[in-house]
Amino acid sequence: MRSIPKMSAAIISSIALVATGLLGAGPAGAAPGDVNEIQLAANSTPRGVAVGSDGNIWVTGGTSHTIARVTPAGEPTAFALTGALANGNPWGIAAGPDGNLWFTAPDNGLVGRITPQGGVTPITLPESGLRPRDIAAGPDGNMWFTELGGKIGRVTMAGQVTLFTVPWANSEPRGITAGPEGSSRLYFTDSGADRVGAVFTTGQITSAVQLTTDSLPSGIAVVDGAVWFAQSGVSKLGQLVGDGTVLELSVQGTPTGVTPGAGETMWVSLASQNAVQKFTSRGAPVATYQLTSPNSLPGPLVEGPNSNIWVGQINAGKLARVLSGQVPQATASPTVSPSSGIRPGVVLTATTGTWNFGATSYTYQWQACTNASDANTCADIPGAVNSTYTVAAGDVNRALRVGVQGVNGSGPGATSFSSLVGAGTAPQPPPAPATGGQTVTIAEGITLTLKAPKRPRAGKRKSFAVIANTANIKGKNRITIVDSAGRERQVIAKGRWLKPLGANAKRALKRKRISVSLPPGTYTVKAVFTPSRAFRDNYPVATMSKVITIRPRR
Repeated sequence: MRSIPKMSAAIISSIALVATGLLGAGPAGAAPGDVNEIQLAANSTPRGVAVGSDGNIWVTGGTSHTIARVTPAGEPTAFALTGALANGNPWGIAAGPDGNLWFTAPDNGLVGRITPQGGVTPITLPESGLRPRDIAAGPDGNMWFTELGGKIGRVTMAGQVTLFTVPWANSEPRGITAGPEGSSRLYFTDSGADRVGAVFTTGQITSAVQLTTDSLPSGIAVVDGAVWFAQSGVSKLGQLVGDGTVLELSVQGTPTGVTPGAGETMWVSLASQNAVQKFTSRGAPVATYQLTSPNSLPGPLVEGPNSNIWVGQINAGKLARVLSGQVPQATASPTVSPSSGIRPGVVLTATTGTWNFGATSYTYQWQACTNASDANTCADIPGAVNSTYTVAAGDVNRALRVGVQGVNGSGPGATSFSSLVGAGTAPQPPPAPATGGQTVTIAEGITLTLKAPKRPRAGKRKSFAVIANTANIKGKNRITIVDSAGRERQVIAKGRWLKPLGANAKRALKRKRISVSLPPGTYTVKAVFTPSRAFRDNYPVATMSKVITIRPRR
């Protein structure tokens, strides 16, 4: 951190107080329904709150000697502490890098570890009579805890504990937090010595700032890259600005806990006001959320799933969920598939896109636009409110898009729109089959002509062809000889198509020996032309015929 000369601290503090008044009016009140209180186990005094790797909220029960797991929907499950941890008055709790929750038990002088399934393991400390309080994950992959007797403890994932003595008098460490991203230290509050201290991951402890007498610093957290802490004794918030310098902000009430929130916000529990207050990360008050249970003594708090704030109510034995007011924000737009070939009957499918701030559900609204390059021409399609939409006949020659809203407990976010997908076009009916004699017209000015010998002799090789009067055509031909009953007697050609014979002609040519099994008589040469896929919208299947006489073999 960058240091600022100590003589400027008082000036900085005064600027902070004035600036806060300039940042906005006083905090607004919460709306009804913004706070929901969840009853914990009997005799609970929740003093630690954390979010587990399982997405649930974990709460220490204090004098109920339990650890509670609370789902984001507010359903609690209590795990009673037994064995060495029985009657341990669990206090601080934090998620560890191993996926478990780690907590302190000051009445037993122990640290505990609890799995997401509720399995508990006690961790013995190297000295007796210790009173561990708060706990946090450090940047070194270990857990660190404060101890009221003037010590800071480090616990490895294997349960090995090392104690470091705070090097100043009257030390009573309380809250602890890892420093800003990239820092190799943790910061802690010391209510006995009215200090904020720093401990390096090596164990070296230094004083970050000396506070005024009886300021009683308690909760501490990193908010938007800055270290903030509560000063319960003087009703102030403090922000470190370099070691040895602090900005101070007066608040209405007794601040105890501090936590970062979504959207560059900071949340503070106000014990004497029985409320939780929301600030910007710069310290401007935004809103106050009054708790329902009287004199509930709000303390520890944390941002949970859906960007809501969870706060332990120590006197009420409850956990309050406070709607943060932070609705979801789109970080990537939804997409629609398919993105081409949009015709009536095609089913379009929308993705949700991606969202910040815990969207738990999504709403959809499809729109049709009269101008594929102008979103201002788009209007809602009545009733089209699902993730899929079947293109209707009325969508022909219009563009389509979908709007998606992410929704969490604080409400819906701003609509995020997909790109416009190509204008809907109606499928063209295929051209009707063309049937005729030796020459058939398949489009205006376009003809196919069957060429075949008039009086071939059995056993002799003859040429057969279909000639188009244009080179701009492709397809396959099947040429056969049928008898008077319409029975196919000989296949002459299947799919042969050769180079153009002239500037405007193309020819499928086949030389074939007339079968000696065909008795002399009258037959019909039949040719069926099938256009290739690229030409099917322009040309039909065409059938040509020519009567021939087969003479006897010599």
